[in-house]
Amino acid sequence: SCRELNCSNCPLLTLLPDLPSCTSLCCSNCPLLTLLPDLPSCNSLFCSWCPLLTLLPELPSCNSLFCSWCPLLTLLPDLPSCTDLYCSYCLLLTAFPVLHPSASIVSQGCPLLNLEAQEVPPRDLNTCRIHWKDLNEDPLKVLRSLLPFLREGPFPNIVFLKEDGTPQEGSDAGGLGRHLMSELFAQLSKLNCIPTNPGTKRLRPTATVNPTAAEKEILEALGLLFIEAANGNLPIGQIFDLAFFTDLHAFSGRNLREYKEAPQAWIKKKCSESNSHIALAIKGYTNLAELIELGITEASTLENMELEEGKLFVLNASIEATVQQEAPWYEAAYLIASAMQGQPGWHSLRSLSVDELHASIEGLFSKEAFKRALQWQGTADASTQAYLLKWIDTQNEEKVKDLLQFSTGSRSLTGEPVIVMISAPTREGTFPFPTSHTCVRQLCLPTGYSSQGMFDDKVNESLESAKVSGFLYR
Repeated sequence: SCRELNCSNCPLLTLLPDLPSCTSLCCSNCPLLTLLPDLPSCNSLFCSWCPLLTLLPELPSCNSLFCSWCPLLTLLPDLPSCTDLYCSYCLLLTAFPVLHPSASIVSQGCPLLNLEAQEVPPRDLNTCRIHWKDLNEDPLKVLRSLLPFLREGPFPNIVFLKEDGTPQEGSDAGGLGRHLMSELFAQLSKLNCIPTNPGTKRLRPTATVNPTAAEKEILEALGLLFIEAANGNLPIGQIFDLAFFTDLHAFSGRNLREYKEAPQAWIKKKCSESNSHIALAIKGYTNLAELIELGITEASTLENMELEEGKLFVLNASIEATVQQEAPWYEAAYLIASAMQGQPGWHSLRSLSVDELHASIEGLFSKEAFKRALQWQGTADASTQAYLLKWIDTQNEEKVKDLLQFSTGSRSLTGEPVIVMISAPTREGTFPFPTSHTCVRQLCLPTGYSSQGMFDDKVNESLESAKVSGFLYR
């Protein structure tokens, strides 16, 4: 009855059992896997980096197929429901199968594919199609679908797909990308998709001492998205703990090399520096009782020691405890920084302070900053301006962020203005709702509101309608 199976990175796995009910199978990086079972219900199949795989089963329900780096794969089954196909570096692949009419194909590194001779026309390789359902229910799938684009080139153009797989109206000139970044990171946080320290209000990513390929892939994608966020004014929103940006800031080019060569020694050095205040305090202690009161180690351990011996023991125990706590944080920050290294904009980010690094990736937000960012254009209508400013003052912060996202696609400010275009209604007999053009960061407000209450109602209805339909902005 298995519906989801993740058996990636199993070096001795050669066969899988029958999976008639499985809707999602991830078996990437299984070097001895030679055959897959029938998968009649599978919607999503990740079988990249399976070097002995030569054929795939019938996949009548598959929406997304990731089979890159399968060098012996010679043929793909028909995929009538597939809207996302990643088959890069399948060296023996000669033809595309039948695909959904709106399918997105990434197929670089396939030398035997003659794109001009295919019945399926070549697609725009820099357009990433995102299902709204995946964004809301499986953001890691969206993160993985972005990764090939991020590795190969600039941030892709975004097309959102409806439930039936057809593209939603809207052409991406920046607004849809900003909307994707805000929603993706919000869902990654909400659904606990990023390993993090329990109990923290915001995320501080962690990684195991020997991270799996899946962990590395997630952290690589985060690093590449951070670069895009900073370079392209695509802020991700207030998601991560400031301590994480302190960790990330610690990795200059030199520190990356030192950490890679001796991670435990590097972490111990950093933790020794962070424990310098304890070392200073311990230095002035005059008896063992003061050391015992610190509670860093058991009293019975210290009772039979000389004072100086006890001081050294407590200091080393404090440093070791800090190393154990902070090692997972530094490992995650190292993997993220490694993905960022060498990307355009990395050297500029390294020169920033921790606060500047944080702002460049996440953006900033406050009601006052939002009001300062407003740039008035069109009709000089003082009443409409006053209604908007009063609305911002009286709403809670999340509601004001909704309006910012409605206007720009993003829930954070980047220093760029938010244009407010005020103009007379164009249709007689009806009073239009506020609209927006997120690509140019523009909120469009009609004149003629008779009261603050009428203005508030129209704005609130527009925001609620946008949430129900996914987005109404363009």
